[in-house]
Amino acid sequence: MRLFVSIDFPESILKTIQSWIPEQAGWKKTSLHQMHLTLVFLGDCSAQEKDEIHKILSEIEFTPFDMVIEGLGAFPNESAPRIIWAGVQHCEELINLQQSISDSLKDYIKSKHSDSYIPHITLARKKSNKGINYDLKQMLRKETEKLVVEVESFQLKQSILKSSGSEHIVLLSYS
Repeated sequence: MRLFVSIDFPESILKTIQSWIPEQAGWKKTSLHQMHLTLVFLGDCSAQEKDEIHKILSEIEFTPFDMVIEGLGAFPNESAPRIIWAGVQHCEELINLQQSISDSLKDYIKSKHSDSYIPHITLARKKSNKGINYDLKQMLRKETEKLVVEVESFQLKQSILKSSGSEHIVLLSYS
């Protein structure tokens, strides 16, 4: 089973950030039930590994904290975007939580990325060459409101790949 650790948000917050980008030709917006902030992507794990991961995550010290969601960006960059995302202001508590989880689960992370962690919420994915235009670049540069969100928990999730897109199932929550 494909596992990852994430932070989920209230639907009202997700609707607001989803509204920051209009429908664009060639792009598929992320549905509300798929939107989250990934802390660590683990990849394919066995049921036994899932149980071990749960035990480790249960021991992570967690204190609720506030973070600010604001701004838009693109991976890999604005000139050749494949993903449009909502950003997160620098938050020491978030970085510390991500690092603690990543360090604790290092033996279970199947995909080793050397890239540094960039907290973000995926809003849309490129599906065709349509839609890469001046309007898109202007949209990425526009200011957004600042949304203060209280992070009260984090989740272990399973990602099931389907032809209609991935389905995310919360397996366990930690607070």
